Amino acid sequence: AEAIIGVALAAGAVALLRARPHAWGVAVAANIFAVAGFAVGLTRTVQGGGALDIGYHLTVLPLLLLTLVLLARARPSGGASAGMHPARG
Repeated sequence: AEAIIGVALAAGAVALLRARPHAWGVAVAANIFAVAGFAVGLTRTVQGGGALDIGYHLTVLPLLLLTLVLLARARPSGGASAGMHPARG
């Protein structure tokens, strides 16, 4: 499951770096997917996993949430530039 989440996050990052149309939306969707996946993983791990697995999920989940907050704060404005990286306009 983490490999699929990693691929989704990488796709979101590549979209942002290449300033593709709808890049911000792709990045947000990938991050939401990752948060949901880690939340499910944490739930299942708490039910029968080891301390290391629980610690892993408890470490990465807040980082994903922080990334989501940062993406929300960097939302591009305007229709034509909605796919552009915020720093590039």
